[in-house]
Amino acid sequence: VIASAPWLRLSFMPPPWKVKLALAIGKLWPNFAMSSGLDASQPLAHDTTHMDNLPERHLSHTQISAKLGAEALTHGAEVLARAAEFRYPLFIFHGSEDHIMNPDGSREFYLAAGSADKTLKVYPELYHEVHNELPERRGEVLADIVAWLDARA
Repeated sequence: VIASAPWLRLSFMPPPWKVKLALAIGKLWPNFAMSSGLDASQPLAHDTTHMDNLPERHLSHTQISAKLGAEALTHGAEVLARAAEFRYPLFIFHGSEDHIMNPDGSREFYLAAGSADKTLKVYPELYHEVHNELPERRGEVLADIVAWLDARA
């Protein structure tokens, strides 16, 4: 399993009232969209030119459905609590400066995972989308992924 900045723990915590609202509305009106709390001025990667030219750029926004937000918060904690049950080969990679998903969630899962074959790579100074960073750093990330796969092929 290869996981890039998995949704295990947010880098910021939504206000308690918003979490309660998402949990309640998510059951009654799952498509209800609300602000995710993300700062749109914070880039997902340092290579903003590359990011702006991606064909699906419009899918990146600061809205989230109540159901997705509630489920992700609930299940991220559950996944961390059950990490010892995970026994598959694992490569988690994360940017140290990710302002969306906290790298500590990846570290916690990695340390607790029951897999004997596990790798964690936290890339210094990179943001959330490490595979979309500046070319030299993007190449480093992609080379690490290929090397991890090659070692298991």
